Amino acid sequence: MGIMSTVYCGITEDMWHFLACRFSIGLANGGAISTVTLVMELLLPKQRIALRAFFNWGVARFIACIVYGIIAMPLVFIVLFIIPESPTYLHNKGKIDLMIRSEKKIAQISGVPFIPKENSPIIEKETICSVLSNRDLIKKLSVLWIMFFCSSFCSYGMDLYSNEISGNLFINQLFFAITIWASKTILPVLDNKFDWFTRRFLHQSSQGIVIICFAVLAILVSCHYNGILILAINVIGIAFIEYTWDACYLSGIELMPTNVRSSALGSCSMMARCAAILAPMLPFVNTLWPGASYALIAIVGSFNLTVSYLYLSESKNVILDNVHLKKEDEKEDVTTSFIKDERQS
Repeated sequence: MGIMSTVYCGITEDMWHFLACRFSIGLANGGAISTVTLVMELLLPKQRIALRAFFNWGVARFIACIVYGIIAMPLVFIVLFIIPESPTYLHNKGKIDLMIRSEKKIAQISGVPFIPKENSPIIEKETICSVLSNRDLIKKLSVLWIMFFCSSFCSYGMDLYSNEISGNLFINQLFFAITIWASKTILPVLDNKFDWFTRRFLHQSSQGIVIICFAVLAILVSCHYNGILILAINVIGIAFIEYTWDACYLSGIELMPTNVRSSALGSCSMMARCAAILAPMLPFVNTLWPGASYALIAIVGSFNLTVSYLYLSESKNVILDNVHLKKEDEKEDVTTSFIKDERQS
């Protein structure tokens, strides 16, 4: 539905048809959450950040609708006939035979021999209601909601405000997208080489740099400075906002139990969309003070950093099949043992 609507958006000249298609595309985008979950469950822990870094939507937004739709069509057949179902999902559903068949197909596609492994026992099924009634999981989900909301507000707000830099929104966006794409190449290297490069470190260091950049921009703009430094700091700040997006999606995937992973990530996406609705109002606060937009980004980022520092659980190298609901008497954070187990193995 999303692909056909995207193609039609590129050829229709009727405004109401265009709006109807955009609405259907919005509904179809919900399927992208399931796709993200599926692909992340098929990958090894060390491969997740590479997928998020290199295959991102930042550059794709500049491709014409009809061209993008045609290019995306083969993906439908790949998903239907080549990519198998997630073994993690099948295991949690108790479909062991289908899980083994899926693992064999993955091994065949990867060109490696299939090696049977012992799976952990199937636990009690978790639902979104069980997440909302579990104190530990609702805390993690609330933290993710705040992270997604703040990252979305800062990202979309600066995208819409970028025409103030040189006066051309599309050229600025193209420049930002290319810069962001080029900067992402370093993330998989850092993630694989250094144990200290955790999800918390990625989010908090990136958010800290964002705060510094936009606080400096607020001061420069209020002093009526219009030099090249404005563009340079904007590029750095927007690139690190994109890094906070990476941390948001990785943490969302790795902290939620399998049976509710897509639903939980969908709720995070909804929070991001709420922030995107508010983002167009950001440029209007400059009527109060010339640097107000940049200052507001720094303030929202400071709140995001505080919440992340105090409450975000670490999830690097987590095994998704082992993420379950904690009982009330369990004191240890669920991700800690996973990180230790992964390093020992």
